[in-house]
Amino acid sequence: MKWSSPHFILICIFISNVLSEKQVNVKIKKIKCEHDPAIYNTSMLCKIKPTRNGDGNTTILFNFHEPANDFWAQMKFYYKFGTIYRPFMVDLDVNICEYFKNPFALPLFYQLMKKVLNEEFPNILHPCPYYGEVGVRHINLNKIVSRAVPQVVPKGYYKVVNRYHLSDNRTFLTLTVEVYVDAIDPMKSYDMG
Repeated sequence: MKWSSPHFILICIFISNVLSEKQVNVKIKKIKCEHDPAIYNTSMLCKIKPTRNGDGNTTILFNFHEPANDFWAQMKFYYKFGTIYRPFMVDLDVNICEYFKNPFALPLFYQLMKKVLNEEFPNILHPCPYYGEVGVRHINLNKIVSRAVPQVVPKGYYKVVNRYHLSDNRTFLTLTVEVYVDAIDPMKSYDMG
């Protein structure tokens, strides 16, 4: 995992706010999935189905046709300044198989995973090997992401790039999500752009 001390402070703020009960409004604008079926022999489905209330149901599934025993997850956040997305606060690179052997090795990451993901995605958060269908069907991703976003994050457009790769850095899956964040309480929101 790579991050500097300013990132550590921001991540501490992020985690403390994740553990609070207040939320921000998040609207998923776009989901884009790319995969390389030659690595781990995977197949993928990634879509948002609109619903009447406007939130939409999200399905993100990928199938491992052979057991996956060693892969990494890299998560990068970008904030939109004007018309350009620039890096923003978080750049994590975690060996997933090693992490789930000892989740307390990264306590901040563990708290985020436990608070948000463990309740919604139990089929994703388990030790290796990963085999067969992994992912979620027909979930309201806006509500789940709203629980994860801290109150102190500036309102605006964000892009989160999740890249899953092998230890030799060959990428087999990239999931890009573009969101708009707006605070429920306007006094808690900062406008950076």
